[in-house]
Formats: sequence, C-alpha cells, structure tokens
Amino acid sequence: MLKAGLKTLDDGKFVAELTEYVEFNDSDRTMLGKPCRELKIEYSIGYPAVGLKESMRYVHTMENFREIMDARTFVIKQRYADLRGLNLGKGVVPDKNTIIIDNEVIKNRAIRENCIKHKVLDCVGDLYLIGSPLHADIYCQKGGHGIHIGFLRKVLEAGALKFYKI
Repeated sequence: MLKAGLKTLDDGKFVAELTEYVEFNDSDRTMLGKPCRELKIEYSIGYPAVGLKESMRYVHTMENFREIMDARTFVIKQRYADLRGLNLGKGVVPDKNTIIIDNEVIKNRAIRENCIKHKVLDCVGDLYLIGSPLHADIYCQKGGHGIHIGFLRKVLEAGALKFYKI
C-alpha cells in the first residue's frame, strides 16, 4: 500500500462509529466492541498444541499500522500437512509468505510476535469490510476471519453504527 502511495480525497471520508456494546461468541472464541472515538484492539491468541500464547494492544494509526503490515500468515505444521493431503494450501510457500509453526519454531520470539501481529492485521482488514474505518474499542480472544465477520454481522443486525463524514 505504501508503494502505491496515499492520496487525500477532497470530499472527505466517512467513519463508522460503534454506538453500543456488541458481543459475538462462538464456543470459547469471543469478540466484543464498545463505543470509542478511534479504533483500539486488544487481541489474544492461543494454540496449546504448539505452546503459542500471545496478546497485543493496538491503536490504529499509520505509524502503528506500519508495525503490523508486513506480518506473514502462519499455519500449524499438522494443519498444513492435512491441507496438503487434501490437495489444498497451494498458495502456501513456507519461509516466503507463510510461517509453518511447530514446537521448535515457536521458541523464536520474533515468530511469536509475527503471529499476533498477523492476527491483528487480519482483524483491521476485516473490520474495513463495513466500507469505512471503524471507531470502536475491540477485544478479541482466539479470533479469526469467521469471528470477525460474525461480530460485524451482529453489529449490523443491531444497527449499532453511526456513520459521519470527517
């Protein structure tokens, strides 16, 4: 995105602000949001099979976005093997665009940090699916695309957004 460049539009932009508390749960996975004048995310992940447990607090600014935008996706080694057995996961290029996680790899602090940054990056991207930047205080535990989308659906069903031009 930075290579393509940024351009300020003359006619302003719309922002969506969460107007009430919304919570979405799926088993032990949770995403909730509260009204806020900016986007804040507190995200926690846990993959006990490989000993990966991380959390991160993120406030959406351009400077902070630069910290997470290059985070690579990751997949647990056994899940990757299962996908390959089903002739799936063809876009996965280990060590290039994807980190394959096993018990040894997870001992590397930089890789653990990459994993949580990638989950936050996914969350930021999924929240933009409403068509405008979202202002909300978000908490997500054991999230993923399905949880993010389920949360957004619940927000839209509740009519819990106010759009305004800035």
